Amino acid sequence: MFDELEKYKEKDHFFLRANDDINVVCNAPSKNGVYLIYSLNRGRIELVFIGCTDLTIDAPGLKDQIILRGKFLKTKIKEEGADALDIYWYVTSSVKKIDNPKEIELKILHRHKTVYKTIPRWNK
Repeated sequence: MFDELEKYKEKDHFFLRANDDINVVCNAPSKNGVYLIYSLNRGRIELVFIGCTDLTIDAPGLKDQIILRGKFLKTKIKEEGADALDIYWYVTSSVKKIDNPKEIELKILHRHKTVYKTIPRWNK
């Protein structure tokens, strides 16, 4: 659905469950990029958040910014009774070119809103 992300070669994902240590399971690098969080709940998969690295805070990179949200994420898992979160990340820079993560995030949010008539619920 998000063709903008297909061009990025450095990408991966990891699962976060209620009892996991986010510092252990998070495989994102300390590089700038965007990430998508899917909630897995009784066989249903829902995109609940689209985020990006924020170049204005002291936690540079995907790894630090995802880990900073760890407490919030684990609280959401418990509140919503989710089985897990599946967190996909994409590094938006390479040796040849740097794409602004905020611009990519906004494009993806716009595409989601165009298709589903709303933004992901944790982005509200």
